[in-house]
Amino acid sequence: MVQVPVGGPPPPDPAAVLEQPVPTLLLDGVYTGFDQLTFDVDRGCWGLGATARGGSIVLMPSGEVRCFYPATDVFVNSTFSQFDQTIRAVAAHYPFYNAAMFDDEAYMQRIKRELFSAVARIDPAAAEEGWWNDLLWDILSGDFGVEAFD
Repeated sequence: MVQVPVGGPPPPDPAAVLEQPVPTLLLDGVYTGFDQLTFDVDRGCWGLGATARGGSIVLMPSGEVRCFYPATDVFVNSTFSQFDQTIRAVAAHYPFYNAAMFDDEAYMQRIKRELFSAVARIDPAAAEEGWWNDLLWDILSGDFGVEAFD
């Protein structure tokens, strides 16, 4: 069901840019996919999911994926397909670490290489700037260890 206010413009057809279903993965503390697409009339984009830090992951009419926060928006991925691939690649590493692993420098360096390499292989721009880049640094700083959710 598309949520469009009465009298609002008709939403664009998401099939024009969606190449597969919206990822509805729950990546604890990082991303929760919506059960259905929701058209945001004010922004002219489709809502895909929400972030733990109050952001909305959206699909723009151009096909680019962005994260809208109350005061700003940031680049997520160049295309929806790359977003889908990136979220699955990062989710494959979850849980990222526990307290013992976080104290192991060699392990954390390996996770850093694996996560950044996975994102860069899928969408080089996402590894360089924006939401994924910020998220990966947050993961490596200890924000998303298993203990953070206990």
